[in-house]
Amino acid sequence: FDHIFGCDDEFATNYDSSVTYNDGSCEYNSYLYVDSSVQGECISDNCGNLDNPYQTIAYAVEQAQSGDIINVVPGVYYENIIVNKPVRITSNYIYTLDENDISNTIIDGNYIGGSVFEFTYTSDDDSRNVEAEIIGFTIQNGKGSDVVLNDTVIRGGGGVLALGNKPKLNHNIFKDNGKCLFEGQEDYEDYSVDVGGVALYIGQGNFDSRDNIIDLKY
Repeated sequence: FDHIFGCDDEFATNYDSSVTYNDGSCEYNSYLYVDSSVQGECISDNCGNLDNPYQTIAYAVEQAQSGDIINVVPGVYYENIIVNKPVRITSNYIYTLDENDISNTIIDGNYIGGSVFEFTYTSDDDSRNVEAEIIGFTIQNGKGSDVVLNDTVIRGGGGVLALGNKPKLNHNIFKDNGKCLFEGQEDYEDYSVDVGGVALYIGQGNFDSRDNIIDLKY
């Protein structure tokens, strides 16, 4: 068997699907950096780098181009994030493989908004290699979003709601998303989801998921 050398990372600009061995030649569009500890959102042209990171993930997504990589340092991010393009959002876990980076990089919906992540861009089966990707976070306290399914309004996707796309969810902890599911339970609340407390995908079927932990409160 003869290896084909090159870049096998789907987010790289020189990705080659025929490659069987990554030789370190991958090239990328841009890296953007996010740190919740910075004072105020950085909005100048010299923002989003290591020296001047963005304060919120949502703003970094707004500034990103398709294929960009958004690196999020450990901290707690109280956000509900609309992802309207295929970007890779990752904690330091992707570099360190230290599971503490997963538990210490928290995206908390705070039961205020809708889903913690809502993916709104459109993809098809022929563009599987340009899906968004979420790697190495604790995703918690998502309320879920109202969507129309079979002419019925339902609430779902406490942690992740994907509409017409298939973002990849790898090496994450999903915790306390969607609250309890069934009316009549002692702890039922009126914003409990109807379906998909962790993730709800509509329009594209199955999704790519590896090594996630689901910690249900109810």
